[in-house]
Amino acid sequence: MDVVETMVRAAHDADALKSVLAAVGSLPGSRGRVYGAAELIELVDLALQAPALARHVTRSCGLRAKVRELAGASTPADDPDDTALAAAALA
Repeated sequence: MDVVETMVRAAHDADALKSVLAAVGSLPGSRGRVYGAAELIELVDLALQAPALARHVTRSCGLRAKVRELAGASTPADDPDDTALAAAALA
C-alpha cells in the first residue's frame, strides 16, 4: 500500500478526504488518465450526494471504496458505467 492510499483510507469524513485529494494534487486512473484534485473533489461531492455516482470515481488508491464507505453505500455486484448520468450530474 502506498502513502496516498494510506491517507485515503485514513480519511474519517468527506472533508478529510477532500483535504487529502487537494494535498496530493492528482491521481492516476486505472486507464492511464490523470485526474486533477478539483475534478476528483467534484466527483466525490457528487457521489456523496448521489451514491450511485460513485462508480464514476477512480478506483486508484482505494478512492472509490472510501467514497462508498463515507456515503454509506455498498458496492454493487454489477458496477454499470452510466456515462450519461455522470455527464448530466456534472453539467
